[in-house]
Amino acid sequence: MTDKVLTIIIPAYNVEKYVGQCLESVVNQSCKRFCTIIVDDGSKDEHTAEICQRYAKEYPELIRYIRQENRGLGGARNRGLREVKTPYVGFLDSDDWLSARYVERVIYEIEKYNDDGIDIIFTMPTVYNNATQQMYDWMDKPLFDQIFSTESRVVDMAIETNIYNLEVNSCRRVYRTAFLQSNSFAFQEKTYWEDVFPHYFLLSKARKCLGIPDVGFFYRTNTMGQITQSNGERRLQMTNVFEQSFKYLSESGVRDAILASAVKTCISFSNWTLEVIQDQYRAEFVRRIRALFLSLPKDKLKWIANESDLLSKEDRRFITLICSKRRYKLLEDYQKMAIARKILDRVKR
Repeated sequence: MTDKVLTIIIPAYNVEKYVGQCLESVVNQSCKRFCTIIVDDGSKDEHTAEICQRYAKEYPELIRYIRQENRGLGGARNRGLREVKTPYVGFLDSDDWLSARYVERVIYEIEKYNDDGIDIIFTMPTVYNNATQQMYDWMDKPLFDQIFSTESRVVDMAIETNIYNLEVNSCRRVYRTAFLQSNSFAFQEKTYWEDVFPHYFLLSKARKCLGIPDVGFFYRTNTMGQITQSNGERRLQMTNVFEQSFKYLSESGVRDAILASAVKTCISFSNWTLEVIQDQYRAEFVRRIRALFLSLPKDKLKWIANESDLLSKEDRRFITLICSKRRYKLLEDYQKMAIARKILDRVKR
């Protein structure tokens, strides 16, 4: 059987150091029933376009190359989505690479559960530290194993809420193309942290999800230029995607436990940002996060802060601090923030 089942969309922007390894992992897949769309998002380095075009010419049955003016990661993914003709689609960043049996395993599972109404397939990536050349388990592996613990590894989204607590990365998922189209889905363009809103929006629309525990992609960390390595102005855009997510979840009638999941993720992202953001952007970030939390319906925020079993003591402490009339300003200074947390610890006791 040679019919194509899966399309893999690979945005590429100034990745001449890594895109060759990425494309090698694509053309050496054990199963060839897939195609790849490389969207060169206006690369300006010397060799990204050259490398991508060379692979597309050498492997025309597997790879198609498209170049566009820079529209960011979301815009490149959307350009690829408009070209998809296969029943399933996934994404891969051009500085990462696929495990050798990725396509084979995904298509096997697709055909095994073809009639089960599965809209999203989760895979299990591996973290690769580019600085130390060490590999680690993906950050949510224990939760993944817990959620997809049944023999079938299929979960019904009408019942399951814990799946919302999985890491938001879009590249570890494969989507049914018709599912994306029926929900008029597109990534937000020219922004950062674009995986956050799709995580909540698409899970809330899905009927069933499947987990595949033994294949995935290799996620490269500690490289220059990654959004996760940034500590400047682009960090402020994080509040935009959470504002969009909070608004959607608050107004769409989902269970409060799902909104609590988004709040917990936002707290995690906020604490991470407060540890790394440059001083000149810190006060503005705190102001935006405060406005974001105060925009939540008071009854829902109260339930999340006091009754949800999802939040830790540290999470509740963050909500208390960011929502207070005066003490939130302590977050604008790294040393004062540490003092404020100690004070709140004593108060809670």
